[in-house]
This record gives sequence, structure tokens and C-alpha cells, in this order.
Amino acid sequence: MQVVNEDRHLRHRRLLAPAFHKKHIESFHTDMVDLALQMLARWRPGERILVHQEMMQLTLNVVTRTLFGKDVVGVEHLGEIIHEMLTLFLRPEVIFLPRDWPGLTFHRLLNMGEQLNAAMREIIERKKTAGASGNDVVSMLLKARDEDGSAFTEQEVIGNTFTIFGAGHETSANALTWALFLLSQHPRMAADLLMELDDLVHGTPPTLAEMSGVPLLEATIKETLRLMPPAPWSVRIAVQPTELGGYHLPAGTEAILSVYHTHHMPELYEQPEVFNPYRWIGIERDTFEFNPFLAGPHMCIGAPFAMLEMKLVLAMILQRHRLEFIPGTRVDRLVGLTMSLKGGLPMLLQKQDREFSRGVGGVRGNVREMVTLPN
Repeated sequence: MQVVNEDRHLRHRRLLAPAFHKKHIESFHTDMVDLALQMLARWRPGERILVHQEMMQLTLNVVTRTLFGKDVVGVEHLGEIIHEMLTLFLRPEVIFLPRDWPGLTFHRLLNMGEQLNAAMREIIERKKTAGASGNDVVSMLLKARDEDGSAFTEQEVIGNTFTIFGAGHETSANALTWALFLLSQHPRMAADLLMELDDLVHGTPPTLAEMSGVPLLEATIKETLRLMPPAPWSVRIAVQPTELGGYHLPAGTEAILSVYHTHHMPELYEQPEVFNPYRWIGIERDTFEFNPFLAGPHMCIGAPFAMLEMKLVLAMILQRHRLEFIPGTRVDRLVGLTMSLKGGLPMLLQKQDREFSRGVGGVRGNVREMVTLPN
């Protein structure tokens, strides 16, 4: 994983910029639609689905295709390896016993890293042989050149690929899962959003231009990210002595930022535990008041990609299906590197019949500590 600062960080951002330019990100619209349609084609009204698992699989497919392209086959296992590595990083045995001894989790983590490196080196060689002519992110990283003509090293390409995958897979899946849950408990909001979509796109996947004409769609995503930020906390390390809030921080000091608590401050948001997408219509917050993608020089470079993916997928699901909450189901947050939820969130899949009041209420679990829900 690439964790760099100062001049090296600025160089990485310059080299990454073309791959995350607005026009390049928009070129992934067709891939996102195609993969979402494949998921929806599998869904059958009346069945019970685990929403989080479905969203995890979809975002895995999206990030795998956009990172590696259609021309590289058999890369699905790479996504699975990266996902498993990310789940191991915060395991207590990894943190407190980082020893490369057989049988230990840290040893397993290192072995998985070697598998990933070997597979990535093979992909890089194949793409170099083909002239790195694809539209995928890895090809863009291989082609990137700085002002002095320098390029990413092979290991930097691998590290950035790992980082992009980690930032663009589980976080988006968590946000989509939370959004579908929140809409299932707020029937008026679900009805208003579907009405807005119907007026504009008439049941088809929204185009890039059409999505800009659905303000409540973006507002729903923003309100979900505010209430349930997929990355609820972050750590910053002072690279030099600095002042923060009147406190002197020596170089090397670790500062932990709680995105979750910032988003729930009543000084910033009226009734902060209420799910109200309408609060976002006609207002903007700066990146230090609303920071699901963090802020400053290390702000997530993939934020536009994530917003495009989440808006598109949510719109396509709502036009075809109503996901009905099963009263009595526990919904408990699971906080690690991200804020996920336990149990996968089982819900009943219905055709879009606009019966949004069905399945409202009966929510159990500590989700009630984060958002006001009907009884």
C-alpha cells in the first residue's frame, strides 16, 4: 500500500491525476451499467437476498474491471486476495505479533502479499507488451509520466493499485447497503426519489447528463455518507512540529480524526441523527464539515468515481426493485478500517410496486444509536 508524504506524495498525485480525471472516470459509466444489469438479471422478486454481500460482489466486479480492464481474464481472485488482506490488517494478532513465523496470521498476510505481487507483475508485463493501450487504471498508471519524464516504478504501480482497490471496493458497498436500508425505513424519501427518477429517466439506466438532473439522488447518497460514513475515522501523522487546536504536536505525533462525530455535530447539522436528504438541496458544506472522502492534500482522489458508481447503482436498483426490510432483523455496525454491518442485511426482494410502507419499523440493533428510526 502506498503511504507517502510531501514531495513524493505530490508526485504520486500528479501521476495519478490523468486516471482520475472527470472525463476518464465518466468513461467507466458503460462498464458500471453493464455489471449492475448483470446483478439485477439474477435477482428474482420474492427471494431473500443478503444486501451487503450483493453490493460487495457488485463493487468488486466494478473495481476489478476498471482497474484491470476487460482484456485481462482471471483476475477475480486478485480482488479476493486484496479484500482478504485488508480484513487482516487490523486483526489483533497482526498488530501485536507481526512475526513472519509459520502458522501466524502475519505470516499468512505476507504470503498473500507475495501472491499479489507476483500476479500483478505478470499483468504489468502483459500490459506493457500490449503497449498499455487500454482504458483501465493500471494501463493509465503505466503510461503516466511526470514533468521530468519519470514514471511509476513497478512496485509503485502495484502499491497504488492495492490502495485504489481498498478505497474503492468495500467503502462503496457499505454506502450502498446503508442507503438501501435507510430508504426502506423512510418511505416518503423512497417515494420522492423514485418519482424524481421516473420523471427523468423512465426506467432506463440514467446517462451521465441525466444524473445531474436528479438532485435528490445525490442528496440521498450525501446524507447516507453523513450518517454512516464508510470510512468513519482516519489517522494523520505530523511530519513536522505543528499546532492543532492550540496544542503543540511534535513531529511523529499521530492524530485520529473521527469523521463520524464530525458528521453528527449539532453545531453543523440540525437534528443530526435524522435521515433527511432534503437538507442537501441548495446547500454546500466545505470538506472539513462534510468529509466522507477526507480533506486536504490526502483527500481521496477516487471520490468522483465512488459518487458516480453509487448514484448509478442506487438509481438502477430503485427503478426495478423495492427492498423490503424484515422486521425484527438486527442491524449492528461493524467498525474496522471501514464501517460495515454484521449479518449481511437480509431483505426481501420485491418488484418495484411502490409499497414503500411495507417493512417499515421493527429494527433491532445498535444502528438505533446512529440514526432515528420508526418503531
